[in-house]
Amino acid sequence: MEPGFSDAVPVGVVELDRGGCVRRLNSWALDWFGMPSERVIGIPWDHLLHFDDDLLAADFSLGALMMRHADLPDRAALVTRTEGPDGAVLVMVDGSTRYSALRALRRSYRLAARTQVRLQLVASRRELLLPP
Repeated sequence: MEPGFSDAVPVGVVELDRGGCVRRLNSWALDWFGMPSERVIGIPWDHLLHFDDDLLAADFSLGALMMRHADLPDRAALVTRTEGPDGAVLVMVDGSTRYSALRALRRSYRLAARTQVRLQLVASRRELLLPP
């Protein structure tokens, strides 16, 4: 990353070393994490963001992944990763609104499935109790 360049874009840019630890990041990413650079530099990437298995597609691909903030469970980002000879460069955008919507949609699906099962049980019980 050229000095100043990564701060000119409205996304997070994070450079990782070969071991997966944060080497550099721009001010957008620092603001998003809500931590000073001294706390972020050198920390393993997977200590900052986590995959949410519930939101991973069944056909897991190399596209942008939804990842949750390690300390703020309602905060999420869409992250892409490009490997290089000295590590990786990650680009991230805030995905908190989308993450909340996806979680609400999943809860609705689970509720609908439970409701359907209960209605089927009630209907089958009713059929058993009614004379032919």
